[in-house]
Amino acid sequence: MMVTKSEFGGGQEYIRILMSQIANAQFMLVTGDRGYLTEFAGSMNIRVHVCDSLVHPISPRKDLAALTDVYALLRRERPDLVHANSSKAGVIGRAAATLAGIPAVFTAHGWAFTEGVSRRQAQIATVVEKMVAPLAKKIICVSDYDRSLALRKGVGDAAQMVTVHNGIPDIAPPVAPVLNAVPRIVMVARFAAPKDYETLLRAAALFQPQDLRVECVGDGPDLVASRSLAKELGVEDRVIFHGARSDVAALLSDADIFVLLSRWEGLPISILEAMRAGLPVIASRVGGVPEAVEDGVTGILLERNDAGALADALRSLISDPPRRRAMGIHARQRFLAHFSAERMVQQTQQIYAQCTADIHIAPEPHGVGPQVLPQRRK
Repeated sequence: MMVTKSEFGGGQEYIRILMSQIANAQFMLVTGDRGYLTEFAGSMNIRVHVCDSLVHPISPRKDLAALTDVYALLRRERPDLVHANSSKAGVIGRAAATLAGIPAVFTAHGWAFTEGVSRRQAQIATVVEKMVAPLAKKIICVSDYDRSLALRKGVGDAAQMVTVHNGIPDIAPPVAPVLNAVPRIVMVARFAAPKDYETLLRAAALFQPQDLRVECVGDGPDLVASRSLAKELGVEDRVIFHGARSDVAALLSDADIFVLLSRWEGLPISILEAMRAGLPVIASRVGGVPEAVEDGVTGILLERNDAGALADALRSLISDPPRRRAMGIHARQRFLAHFSAERMVQQTQQIYAQCTADIHIAPEPHGVGPQVLPQRRK
Protein backbone atom coordinates (compact mmCIF):
# COMPACT_ATOMS: atom_id res chain seq x y z
CA MET A 1 0.00 0.00 0.00
CA MET A 2 1.52 3.33 -1.06
CA VAL A 3 0.66 6.96 -0.24
CA THR A 4 2.75 10.11 -0.41
CA LYS A 5 2.06 11.49 3.07
CA SER A 6 1.18 9.80 6.34
CA GLU A 7 -0.77 12.78 7.73
CA PHE A 8 -4.40 12.54 8.82
CA GLY A 9 -6.67 12.89 5.80
CA GLY A 10 -9.33 11.21 3.73
CA GLY A 11 -6.96 9.15 1.62
CA GLN A 12 -5.06 8.00 4.67
CA GLU A 13 -8.29 7.03 6.44
CA TYR A 14 -9.28 5.04 3.34
CA ILE A 15 -6.00 3.14 3.55
CA ARG A 16 -6.39 2.60 7.29
CA ILE A 17 -9.83 1.06 6.80
CA LEU A 18 -8.62 -1.27 4.04
CA MET A 19 -5.57 -2.41 6.01
CA SER A 20 -7.64 -3.04 9.13
CA GLN A 21 -10.64 -4.74 7.51
CA ILE A 22 -9.23 -6.88 4.68
CA ALA A 23 -8.54 -10.02 6.67
CA ASN A 24 -7.12 -12.24 3.93
CA ALA A 25 -4.17 -10.04 2.93
CA GLN A 26 -0.84 -9.05 4.41
CA PHE A 27 0.08 -5.40 3.96
CA MET A 28 3.19 -3.30 3.94
CA LEU A 29 2.90 0.49 4.00
CA VAL A 30 5.16 2.65 1.83
CA THR A 31 4.99 6.40 2.48
CA GLY A 32 7.11 9.52 2.29
CA ASP A 33 7.04 10.44 5.97
CA ARG A 34 5.88 9.37 9.41
CA GLY A 35 2.63 10.40 11.04
CA TYR A 36 -0.93 9.27 11.64
CA LEU A 37 -0.86 6.37 9.20
CA THR A 38 2.54 4.97 10.13
CA GLU A 39 1.52 5.08 13.81
CA PHE A 40 -1.59 3.07 12.98
CA ALA A 41 0.46 0.58 10.94
CA GLY A 42 2.80 0.14 13.86
CA SER A 43 -0.10 -0.58 16.20
CA MET A 44 -1.26 -3.32 13.79
CA ASN A 45 2.24 -4.80 13.32
CA ILE A 46 2.14 -3.79 9.65
CA ARG A 47 5.58 -3.27 8.20
CA VAL A 48 6.43 0.28 7.15
CA HIS A 49 8.94 1.54 4.59
CA VAL A 50 9.55 5.30 4.69
CA CYS A 51 10.87 6.65 1.39
CA ASP A 52 12.28 10.09 2.25
CA SER A 53 12.47 11.12 -1.38
CA LEU A 54 8.73 10.53 -1.92
CA VAL A 55 7.53 14.14 -1.63
CA HIS A 56 4.49 15.99 -2.95
CA PRO A 57 6.17 18.78 -4.98
CA ILE A 58 7.57 17.86 -8.39
CA SER A 59 11.33 17.34 -8.02
CA PRO A 60 13.12 15.43 -10.80
CA ARG A 61 16.03 14.50 -8.52
CA LYS A 62 13.86 13.29 -5.63
CA ASP A 63 11.30 11.67 -7.93
CA LEU A 64 14.03 9.61 -9.61
CA ALA A 65 15.40 8.67 -6.18
CA ALA A 66 11.93 7.63 -5.04
CA LEU A 67 11.40 5.53 -8.15
CA THR A 68 14.75 3.81 -7.60
CA ASP A 69 14.00 3.21 -3.92
CA VAL A 70 10.51 1.79 -4.49
CA TYR A 71 11.65 -0.34 -7.43
CA ALA A 72 14.42 -1.85 -5.29
CA LEU A 73 11.90 -2.54 -2.52
CA LEU A 74 9.52 -4.28 -4.92
CA ARG A 75 12.31 -6.39 -6.40
CA ARG A 76 13.31 -7.44 -2.90
CA GLU A 77 9.83 -8.09 -1.48
CA ARG A 78 8.08 -9.38 -4.63
CA PRO A 79 4.51 -8.46 -3.58
CA ASP A 80 1.46 -9.82 -5.36
CA LEU A 81 0.05 -6.34 -5.89
CA VAL A 82 0.88 -2.67 -5.44
CA HIS A 83 -1.99 -0.40 -4.42
CA ALA A 84 -0.97 3.23 -4.91
CA ASN A 85 -2.84 6.25 -3.56
CA SER A 86 -2.49 10.04 -4.07
CA SER A 87 -1.00 11.72 -7.13
CA LYS A 88 2.75 11.44 -6.53
CA ALA A 89 2.70 7.96 -4.96
CA GLY A 90 0.31 6.99 -7.75
CA VAL A 91 2.85 7.90 -10.42
CA ILE A 92 5.91 6.48 -8.62
CA GLY A 93 4.10 3.35 -7.47
CA ARG A 94 2.67 2.46 -10.87
CA ALA A 95 5.97 3.11 -12.65
CA ALA A 96 8.02 1.07 -10.15
CA ALA A 97 5.50 -1.79 -10.22
CA THR A 98 5.61 -1.93 -14.02
CA LEU A 99 9.41 -2.01 -14.03
CA ALA A 100 9.34 -4.81 -11.43
CA GLY A 101 6.70 -6.80 -13.33
CA ILE A 102 4.09 -6.52 -10.57
CA PRO A 103 0.42 -5.61 -11.15
CA ALA A 104 -0.73 -2.26 -9.78
CA VAL A 105 -3.99 -0.66 -8.70
CA PHE A 106 -4.34 3.09 -8.33
CA THR A 107 -7.02 4.89 -6.32
CA ALA A 108 -7.71 8.47 -7.39
CA HIS A 109 -8.96 10.35 -4.35
CA GLY A 110 -10.09 13.19 -6.59
CA TRP A 111 -8.15 14.07 -9.75
CA ALA A 112 -5.57 16.85 -9.83
CA PHE A 113 -7.22 18.04 -13.08
CA THR A 114 -10.70 18.37 -11.63
CA GLU A 115 -12.83 21.50 -11.92
CA GLY A 116 -11.66 24.13 -9.45
CA VAL A 117 -7.89 23.60 -9.65
CA SER A 118 -5.72 26.06 -11.56
CA ARG A 119 -5.62 25.71 -15.34
CA ARG A 120 -1.86 25.10 -15.37
CA GLN A 121 -2.08 22.42 -12.69
CA ALA A 122 -4.92 20.74 -14.54
CA GLN A 123 -2.99 20.72 -17.81
CA ILE A 124 0.14 19.21 -16.26
CA ALA A 125 -1.85 16.65 -14.27
CA THR A 126 -3.82 15.56 -17.35
CA VAL A 127 -0.66 14.93 -19.36
CA VAL A 128 0.97 12.98 -16.54
CA GLU A 129 -2.11 10.86 -15.79
CA LYS A 130 -2.57 10.01 -19.47
CA MET A 131 1.01 8.74 -19.53
CA VAL A 132 0.82 6.55 -16.42
CA ALA A 133 -2.81 5.35 -16.65
CA PRO A 134 -1.88 2.28 -18.77
CA LEU A 135 0.51 1.15 -16.00
CA ALA A 136 -2.36 0.17 -13.68
CA LYS A 137 -4.53 -2.86 -14.17
CA LYS A 138 -7.40 -1.04 -12.51
CA ILE A 139 -7.98 2.57 -11.51
CA ILE A 140 -10.42 3.02 -8.62
CA CYS A 141 -12.40 6.25 -8.62
CA VAL A 142 -14.16 7.20 -5.40
CA SER A 143 -17.05 8.80 -7.30
CA ASP A 144 -18.84 8.45 -10.61
CA TYR A 145 -17.99 12.10 -11.19
CA ASP A 146 -14.26 11.29 -11.11
CA ARG A 147 -14.68 8.29 -13.38
CA SER A 148 -16.60 10.32 -15.97
CA LEU A 149 -14.12 13.19 -15.73
CA ALA A 150 -11.15 10.91 -16.36
CA LEU A 151 -12.78 9.30 -19.38
CA ARG A 152 -13.70 12.72 -20.81
CA LYS A 153 -10.06 13.79 -20.44
CA GLY A 154 -8.80 10.61 -22.10
CA VAL A 155 -7.26 9.22 -18.91
CA GLY A 156 -7.58 5.43 -18.83
CA ASP A 157 -10.32 3.46 -20.53
CA ALA A 158 -13.81 2.39 -19.54
CA ALA A 159 -12.82 -1.21 -18.74
CA GLN A 160 -9.96 -0.07 -16.54
CA MET A 161 -11.88 2.58 -14.56
CA VAL A 162 -14.16 1.41 -11.75
CA THR A 163 -16.11 3.41 -9.17
CA VAL A 164 -15.92 2.29 -5.56
CA HIS A 165 -17.53 4.85 -3.30
CA ASN A 166 -15.75 5.53 -0.04
CA GLY A 167 -17.13 3.73 3.00
CA ILE A 168 -16.51 3.86 6.74
CA PRO A 169 -17.33 1.56 9.67
CA ASP A 170 -20.60 2.18 11.45
CA ILE A 171 -20.82 3.23 15.07
CA ALA A 172 -23.73 3.46 17.46
CA PRO A 173 -25.82 6.50 16.44
CA PRO A 174 -26.83 9.21 18.91
CA VAL A 175 -29.69 8.14 21.17
CA ALA A 176 -31.69 11.22 20.16
CA PRO A 177 -31.08 14.15 17.77
CA VAL A 178 -29.22 17.00 19.44
CA LEU A 179 -30.90 20.39 19.81
CA ASN A 180 -28.35 22.68 21.43
CA ALA A 181 -29.57 26.00 22.83
CA VAL A 182 -26.85 27.64 20.72
CA PRO A 183 -26.63 25.54 17.52
CA ARG A 184 -23.24 23.88 17.05
CA ILE A 185 -21.98 23.97 13.46
CA VAL A 186 -19.01 21.66 12.84
CA MET A 187 -16.60 21.46 9.90
CA VAL A 188 -13.98 18.71 9.85
CA ALA A 189 -11.21 19.27 7.29
CA ARG A 190 -7.54 20.08 6.94
CA PHE A 191 -6.63 23.75 6.73
CA ALA A 192 -5.27 23.37 3.21
CA ALA A 193 -6.45 23.23 -0.39
CA PRO A 194 -9.00 22.22 -1.48
CA LYS A 195 -10.92 23.03 1.72
CA ASP A 196 -12.54 26.45 2.10
CA TYR A 197 -12.67 27.60 5.70
CA GLU A 198 -12.64 31.24 4.59
CA THR A 199 -16.22 31.10 3.32
CA LEU A 200 -17.35 29.49 6.58
CA LEU A 201 -15.73 32.25 8.65
CA ARG A 202 -17.24 34.96 6.46
CA ALA A 203 -20.67 33.36 6.85
CA ALA A 204 -20.19 33.23 10.64
CA ALA A 205 -19.60 36.98 10.58
CA LEU A 206 -23.18 37.42 9.33
CA PHE A 207 -24.56 36.06 12.64
CA GLN A 208 -24.67 37.37 16.19
CA PRO A 209 -22.63 35.48 18.82
CA GLN A 210 -25.76 34.03 20.40
CA ASP A 211 -27.02 32.68 17.06
CA LEU A 212 -24.53 29.85 16.57
CA ARG A 213 -21.15 28.38 17.49
CA VAL A 214 -18.81 27.28 14.72
CA GLU A 215 -16.27 24.54 15.46
CA CYS A 216 -13.36 23.89 13.09
CA VAL A 217 -11.66 20.51 13.47
CA GLY A 218 -8.32 19.93 11.75
CA ASP A 219 -4.85 21.30 11.29
CA GLY A 220 -2.71 22.20 8.31
CA PRO A 221 -0.63 24.98 6.75
CA ASP A 222 -3.55 27.44 6.47
CA LEU A 223 -4.62 27.25 10.12
CA VAL A 224 -2.69 30.37 11.17
CA ALA A 225 -4.19 32.38 8.31
CA SER A 226 -7.69 31.21 9.26
CA ARG A 227 -7.17 32.23 12.88
CA SER A 228 -6.03 35.66 11.68
CA LEU A 229 -9.08 35.99 9.44
CA ALA A 230 -11.40 35.08 12.32
CA LYS A 231 -9.83 37.86 14.38
CA GLU A 232 -10.06 40.30 11.49
CA LEU A 233 -13.76 39.48 11.01
CA GLY A 234 -14.44 39.77 14.73
CA VAL A 235 -15.83 36.24 15.10
CA GLU A 236 -13.46 34.88 17.76
CA ASP A 237 -16.44 34.74 20.13
CA ARG A 238 -18.36 32.30 17.96
CA VAL A 239 -15.60 30.22 16.31
CA ILE A 240 -13.56 27.48 18.03
CA PHE A 241 -10.41 26.03 16.45
CA HIS A 242 -10.03 22.54 17.89
CA GLY A 243 -6.98 21.50 15.87
CA ALA A 244 -6.58 17.85 14.93
CA ARG A 245 -8.75 15.59 17.07
CA SER A 246 -9.00 11.83 17.48
CA ASP A 247 -12.56 12.03 18.85
CA VAL A 248 -14.34 13.39 15.79
CA ALA A 249 -17.23 10.95 16.20
CA ALA A 250 -17.89 12.27 19.71
CA LEU A 251 -17.78 15.88 18.50
CA LEU A 252 -20.25 15.10 15.73
CA SER A 253 -22.59 13.28 18.11
CA ASP A 254 -23.12 16.56 19.97
CA ALA A 255 -23.43 18.78 16.85
CA ASP A 256 -26.53 20.17 15.14
CA ILE A 257 -25.31 20.74 11.58
CA PHE A 258 -22.25 19.60 9.62
CA VAL A 259 -20.60 21.84 7.02
CA LEU A 260 -17.92 21.00 4.46
CA LEU A 261 -16.90 23.71 2.02
CA SER A 262 -14.50 22.78 -0.75
CA ARG A 263 -13.12 24.14 -3.99
CA TRP A 264 -12.85 20.62 -5.38
CA GLU A 265 -13.33 17.11 -3.98
CA GLY A 266 -13.38 13.39 -4.59
CA LEU A 267 -15.85 11.88 -2.09
CA PRO A 268 -15.03 13.29 1.38
CA ILE A 269 -14.97 10.81 4.24
CA SER A 270 -15.85 13.61 6.68
CA ILE A 271 -19.27 13.93 5.01
CA LEU A 272 -19.82 10.20 5.49
CA GLU A 273 -18.89 10.56 9.17
CA ALA A 274 -21.52 13.29 9.52
CA MET A 275 -24.16 11.19 7.75
CA ARG A 276 -23.28 8.26 10.00
CA ALA A 277 -23.91 10.54 13.00
CA GLY A 278 -27.34 11.47 11.67
CA LEU A 279 -26.46 15.09 10.87
CA PRO A 280 -27.84 17.27 8.08
CA VAL A 281 -24.97 18.26 5.77
CA ILE A 282 -24.37 21.60 4.08
CA ALA A 283 -21.65 21.14 1.47
CA SER A 284 -20.20 22.52 -1.74
CA ARG A 285 -21.62 21.10 -4.95
CA VAL A 286 -18.27 19.82 -6.22
CA GLY A 287 -16.84 16.48 -7.36
CA GLY A 288 -18.57 13.45 -5.93
CA VAL A 289 -20.29 15.32 -3.08
CA PRO A 290 -23.74 15.19 -4.76
CA GLU A 291 -23.42 11.40 -4.88
CA ALA A 292 -23.48 11.40 -1.07
CA VAL A 293 -25.59 14.44 -0.18
CA GLU A 294 -29.10 14.53 -1.65
CA ASP A 295 -29.93 18.19 -1.98
CA GLY A 296 -33.04 19.00 0.03
CA VAL A 297 -33.27 15.47 1.45
CA THR A 298 -30.13 14.78 3.49
CA GLY A 299 -28.71 18.28 3.35
CA ILE A 300 -28.17 21.38 1.24
CA LEU A 301 -25.71 21.78 -1.63
CA LEU A 302 -24.15 25.16 -2.38
CA GLU A 303 -22.08 26.67 -5.16
CA ARG A 304 -18.48 27.49 -4.33
CA ASN A 305 -17.32 30.62 -2.48
CA ASP A 306 -20.73 31.98 -1.47
CA ALA A 307 -20.81 33.06 2.17
CA GLY A 308 -24.27 34.61 1.75
CA ALA A 309 -25.75 31.36 0.45
CA LEU A 310 -24.14 29.45 3.32
CA ALA A 311 -25.59 31.89 5.85
CA ASP A 312 -29.03 31.47 4.28
CA ALA A 313 -28.74 27.67 4.41
CA LEU A 314 -27.69 27.77 8.04
CA ARG A 315 -30.58 30.07 8.95
CA SER A 316 -33.05 27.78 7.18
CA LEU A 317 -31.95 24.75 9.22
CA ILE A 318 -31.41 26.55 12.52
CA SER A 319 -34.93 27.98 12.37
CA ASP A 320 -36.53 24.64 11.48
CA PRO A 321 -35.49 21.88 13.93
CA PRO A 322 -37.98 19.31 12.51
CA ARG A 323 -36.49 19.76 9.03
CA ARG A 324 -32.92 19.31 10.15
CA ARG A 325 -33.95 16.32 12.26
CA ALA A 326 -35.62 14.71 9.21
CA MET A 327 -32.56 15.43 7.06
CA GLY A 328 -30.32 13.82 9.66
CA ILE A 329 -32.46 10.68 9.76
CA HIS A 330 -32.38 10.42 5.95
CA ALA A 331 -28.63 11.05 5.97
CA ARG A 332 -28.00 8.12 8.31
CA GLN A 333 -30.28 5.86 6.29
CA ARG A 334 -28.39 6.80 3.12
CA PHE A 335 -25.07 6.13 4.82
CA LEU A 336 -26.16 2.66 5.89
CA ALA A 337 -27.47 1.82 2.43
CA HIS A 338 -24.58 3.08 0.30
CA PHE A 339 -21.43 4.00 2.23
CA SER A 340 -20.55 1.17 4.60
CA ALA A 341 -16.97 0.00 5.03
CA GLU A 342 -18.11 -3.57 4.34
CA ARG A 343 -19.32 -2.64 0.86
CA MET A 344 -16.13 -0.71 0.04
CA VAL A 345 -13.90 -3.52 1.32
CA GLN A 346 -15.81 -6.21 -0.57
CA GLN A 347 -15.62 -4.31 -3.86
CA THR A 348 -11.93 -3.55 -3.37
CA GLN A 349 -11.18 -7.21 -2.64
CA GLN A 350 -12.90 -8.16 -5.89
CA ILE A 351 -10.61 -5.76 -7.74
CA TYR A 352 -7.55 -7.23 -6.02
CA ALA A 353 -8.69 -10.70 -7.11
CA GLN A 354 -9.14 -9.57 -10.72
CA CYS A 355 -5.69 -7.99 -10.82
CA THR A 356 -3.93 -11.03 -9.34
CA ALA A 357 -5.95 -13.69 -11.16
CA ASP A 358 -2.90 -14.84 -13.14
CA ILE A 359 -0.82 -15.28 -9.97
CA HIS A 360 -1.00 -18.69 -8.33
CA ILE A 361 -1.61 -18.10 -4.63
CA ALA A 362 -1.43 -21.15 -2.41
CA PRO A 363 -3.78 -21.27 0.60
CA GLU A 364 -2.24 -19.88 3.77
CA PRO A 365 -2.95 -20.99 7.33
CA HIS A 366 -5.50 -19.11 9.41
CA GLY A 367 -7.12 -17.45 6.41
CA VAL A 368 -4.10 -15.38 5.36
CA GLY A 369 -4.13 -14.93 1.59
CA PRO A 370 -2.66 -12.62 -1.05
CA GLN A 371 -0.30 -9.91 0.10
CA VAL A 372 -0.49 -6.29 -1.02
CA LEU A 373 3.18 -5.99 0.00
CA PRO A 374 4.73 -8.44 0.63
CA GLN A 375 5.20 -11.28 -0.78
CA ARG A 376 4.91 -12.36 -4.38
CA ARG A 377 5.08 -16.10 -4.98
CA LYS A 378 8.34 -16.96 -6.67
